[in-house]
Amino acid sequence: MSNFKHVYIVIRVDPPRLEIFRDSAEPIEWELIITAKRVLFSEEEARQEVNRLNKLNSNKGSAYFYQRAKVMHDDYGKWGSI
Repeated sequence: MSNFKHVYIVIRVDPPRLEIFRDSAEPIEWELIITAKRVLFSEEEARQEVNRLNKLNSNKGSAYFYQRAKVMHDDYGKWGSI
């Protein structure tokens, strides 16, 4: 049995917020620009959610995509509610 499961993280990127840092001597605070919106257990659900959010927020300049990630189980081999 594998020691991980795949999940799909819906991510938002806010390019307009980069303007905050454009003329600043401060380093870019990426946590203000990239946001993990939610974690889903199905790639199809993630794809649908990304499409929905991109349509819903198309006028705001943000972009949504999903990324597959691994969830490791605990030392006892239990997945809990996953």
